[in-house]
Amino acid sequence: MKKSAPVKASMQRSTQEFSMIIMFAILFLCVMAAVTLVVLFWVPSMARDTFGPPAESVPAGRQFLLSLKLILQKNELTRPIADTDAPILAFVDEGENAWAIADRLERNHLIPDAAAFLDYLVYKGADTTLQHGTFELNGSMSAMDVARILQSPVTQYVDVSFLKGWRVEEYAGTLPSYGIVENPSRLVEIARNPLNYGISSRLPIEQGLEGFLLPGDYRFEREGLTVEDIVYALVLNFEASLPQEWEEQYARNGLTLREAVILASIVEKETMVDSEMPRIASVFYNRLAAGMKLETDPTVQYALGWNADQDRWWTNPLTLNDLAVDSPYNTYLYSGLPPGPICNPRLEALQAVAYPEQTDYYYFRRACDDSDLHNFSFTYEEHLAKSCQP
Repeated sequence: MKKSAPVKASMQRSTQEFSMIIMFAILFLCVMAAVTLVVLFWVPSMARDTFGPPAESVPAGRQFLLSLKLILQKNELTRPIADTDAPILAFVDEGENAWAIADRLERNHLIPDAAAFLDYLVYKGADTTLQHGTFELNGSMSAMDVARILQSPVTQYVDVSFLKGWRVEEYAGTLPSYGIVENPSRLVEIARNPLNYGISSRLPIEQGLEGFLLPGDYRFEREGLTVEDIVYALVLNFEASLPQEWEEQYARNGLTLREAVILASIVEKETMVDSEMPRIASVFYNRLAAGMKLETDPTVQYALGWNADQDRWWTNPLTLNDLAVDSPYNTYLYSGLPPGPICNPRLEALQAVAYPEQTDYYYFRRACDDSDLHNFSFTYEEHLAKSCQP
């Protein structure tokens, strides 16, 4: 009986220890539950404060994981991408997926981390809405800023194509399709009276810019772009692209620069295959030297202007009445070169006028094999014999 007291006391201690363990376990679970609740609330809240709300399309579970990843990658997403404010161009190809875009941006040092950038895009639901085009970035931007810029449906730059052989009205007519100027018809006004609009050049543009707006592909900064900016860029490109030796060769060929551009504009409209340009130029040189009329259809088409029935500038085919139109541009009625260029020629046509082939041809006409090539003749009889009529 005397030994029962220690046993009872031992049992009491064990019970107390077990109760304390239970209490500590409950307390631990409560603390863990509280911490979990705090984390579950704090992580999304902190992510929202820094990165804004997630896209509603992202499932709740994924929102939490993305929020946690963004917090851990905050530095990669919020710090500047470079040490300079100089403009940096970024290019996104049509059809590129978000990972390919992120990977190239990282390789080009335009974002610090492609994975972090992609996590941010997914968090914001922007991974499927990136636009294609050319975008202007700068070093003070963060990866978040880059993501925002790439969402814009309107890029900072716009690429405009002016096709070979277009007249100034066609240049103006293409501008609305790019949505870059409010009054595209102003281009025609400027082209007709360039000096009145402050367009200056070493080129002989006093009588107008037709012929001196070099065709090709141009890139313009969209914001603040004016028609004057476009015109001036085209004229400057002509100036910069025309070699001095060509101008010297024009003089040796007996032409002023303006006359050379007029002849080049005719060669441009008469030629379908570039390799024939020097030979076609030789035909017109031979005619001019012989005092013959040039008798070239494109000059008449230019004189006729807009054809409402055909809904085009270049009337085709021409009728006998068309060929009789009384205009100084009608080279069937008037000898020599027309008073001005009839389109805006490319460098290939300008080069052909500088360096024509040396031939005895006075005539040419389209070949009958649908090749877009021409048959050339010395006499009118040969010319007639090469007709495609049966």
